[in-house]
Amino acid sequence: MAFHCRLRASLCKRFCRPSDERLSDSHSLLKTLGPTVLSAIYHDVLKDRLYTLSPLDPLRRSSQTTLDLIFGALVRLLAPVVPFTADEAWSHLRVGEDFCKDSVSLQDWPEVDSSWRRSSEGEDASRILEFKSTVVNDALEKLREEKVIGQSLDAEVEVSGHPENEIFDVLLRNEDYLPEFFITSSVVLTKVSTDESEPTVEVRHASGVRCPRSWRWVSELVQVEPWGDLSPRCAKALHSRTDVVPS
Repeated sequence: MAFHCRLRASLCKRFCRPSDERLSDSHSLLKTLGPTVLSAIYHDVLKDRLYTLSPLDPLRRSSQTTLDLIFGALVRLLAPVVPFTADEAWSHLRVGEDFCKDSVSLQDWPEVDSSWRRSSEGEDASRILEFKSTVVNDALEKLREEKVIGQSLDAEVEVSGHPENEIFDVLLRNEDYLPEFFITSSVVLTKVSTDESEPTVEVRHASGVRCPRSWRWVSELVQVEPWGDLSPRCAKALHSRTDVVPS
C-alpha cells in the first residue's frame, strides 16, 4: 500500500478544501493524474501481480483493495467537474447499472487518513521511484537501444552501494519489491565497503529462460499440467486457483 499512501494523500490534500481552489487548477491536476501517475507509473508497476499472482494472493488482493480506494476517492473528486460521468461510474461500481439511488453527489468529500501523512512506506516509494526515473530507466534505455533487450522484463539490474548510503538503505529495506518497481526480471543489491558515494547501476540481459506466462526470466521452468512449462512462481499461482474467488 506504500504508493497508494503517497498517491491518495496527495490527492486529498489538494482537494480537501475545494472552496479554496480554483476549478481550473483542480481540473488540470486531475487531467494530469490519469496518464502520468496512475497509468504510466502505478498501473504499470501493478501489472505483474494483478496478471500473474493467484486471485487469493495477499499481494494481489491488497492491490485490488488499493485500486478500489483510489477509485472511490477519484470519482468523488471528479464529480464537480464531470458530474454525469462520475455518477455513472459510481453507480456501476455500486450496483452494476447506469443509475443508483446512492448518487456520488450524496457522498462525503474524501479525507486523508492521518496515518498516510509522511509515512515511512510512502517516503520509501517516492525515493525508489525517483531513483528509477533518474538512474535505472536511463540504463535500461541504453540497453534497449543496443538491442540487448527488447523490454525491461528482459533485464536484470544490479545496484552497488554502501549500506550507510541513504538511497541504498531504502533499496535494501524494499529489496523484495524492487523487480516490480523497476519492472525487470530481477534486481541484485551488492554491498560495497569502500565507497560511500551514490549507488551505481549495471544492467544486463537476465539469465535463464523466460516464463511464457509472466515473461520473467527465471533459472528454470517446471512442467505443470495442463499448462506446460512455467516458472515455479506461476506454477504455485495456478495450483492455488480456486473456483471461489471473493468479490
